[in-house]
Amino acid sequence: MRLSEILFKQSRMLYFAVFLVSLLFFSMVLVLLINVKQANLETHSTNNFKGKNLYQLSDNLYNDRETAYFSNSNSYTILRDFSNQLAQNTSLNYYNSIWQPIEIADFKGDVHFDAYYENGSNQQPYEVKGKTYRAIKSLQLNAKVFELNHIEAEEGTLFSNNDFIFSNDDSSSIPVLLGSDYAGIYKPGDTIHILYYQRPYTGNVVGILSPSQKIITANDPERLLDRYIVLPSMSFDNHVNVQAGRIFFKASLLSKINGIIITDLSPIELNKVMSTISNETHFNDFDIIGANSIAIKLLINMTEANRSLLLITAAISMIVVLLLFLWIISVVIRSNSSVYKVFLISGASFDQLYASTRNQFLLWVGISSFLPLFPLLILVSNPLYFVINYLLIDVVLCACFVIAIHLFIKRTFTRLNIVQQLKG
Repeated sequence: MRLSEILFKQSRMLYFAVFLVSLLFFSMVLVLLINVKQANLETHSTNNFKGKNLYQLSDNLYNDRETAYFSNSNSYTILRDFSNQLAQNTSLNYYNSIWQPIEIADFKGDVHFDAYYENGSNQQPYEVKGKTYRAIKSLQLNAKVFELNHIEAEEGTLFSNNDFIFSNDDSSSIPVLLGSDYAGIYKPGDTIHILYYQRPYTGNVVGILSPSQKIITANDPERLLDRYIVLPSMSFDNHVNVQAGRIFFKASLLSKINGIIITDLSPIELNKVMSTISNETHFNDFDIIGANSIAIKLLINMTEANRSLLLITAAISMIVVLLLFLWIISVVIRSNSSVYKVFLISGASFDQLYASTRNQFLLWVGISSFLPLFPLLILVSNPLYFVINYLLIDVVLCACFVIAIHLFIKRTFTRLNIVQQLKG
């Protein structure tokens, strides 16, 4: 019987413990890789707001004042010009994220996607022209929100630049993105029938967002997009007749002028910029107020602290597991000392004992290093990024294990001094 087989049968439970501890170590490496990617994404996103001044833009059009304003035949054109200049101004970032439920016909999802589910006040479905509509969570986001929050798609694509421009009043379709919880319910290429500010559209699903995608909003420092339908917040070309379809254009334009201004400008400097825009577009029914900057700054600090805590905790945990791994190796070698003596008496060389022991440990390490990939391939729809990076890390770690096991086993054999024990 081969030497390695005898040694394995002699301490099979301890070898199994080596395998489990090694599997735990490499599983922790993979989990750390996944969490670090998410932590880096969140940190990069919040860094775009770090040190910036945030201001909330709010219109003064309500009740009689709104009625009086829209009695002016040029009111829609003025709002369009004002919102377009905000988006085009290079001295500030105009960030527009609007929470606005939309109605979807024959919706396939469950009640968790309903607009008011968290408040416990879901609206009952209703029928329009033979179709049953439900109010569903939805956000309208402009291109700046995607840029600053580093939003990514798990399947399909994100919006193109042209998707943020309303240039065809006759179009009956609109691109939509779905949060990650929609995976398995809808897929890229599907169409859904929606009512968008009471205007019927065919929503073309262009992509499914990656899990745990978050954005900063005016009301919430952090909003999770997993259950949301995302629509592009569109600007309007000058040739679009915004006077037609007044409910749709009125609601769209009002939503566009109630965004967040992110800038390095001081309040006085910002007022000068806004006065110029106001004078050029003839719109002054707005206020500039402080956004929820304290909560956003706290979120930035917490995000940075969470990443540091994640790395420290992972490092300590892996060191503990590695020490446990080496301790079990030591126990295995010591428990086999009597077997080693028998083999030496039977004519086996010390190098054979050493090589057989080392190779068995390396075999279990090699097997356990690849096993964490199997649940990753099953659970993650696009695992290529994680597979490539894990394999690169795995090669480096396995090389380190080879060196560490070699040195540790050699040291343990030397301290055990089996040859001297045989001499008495």
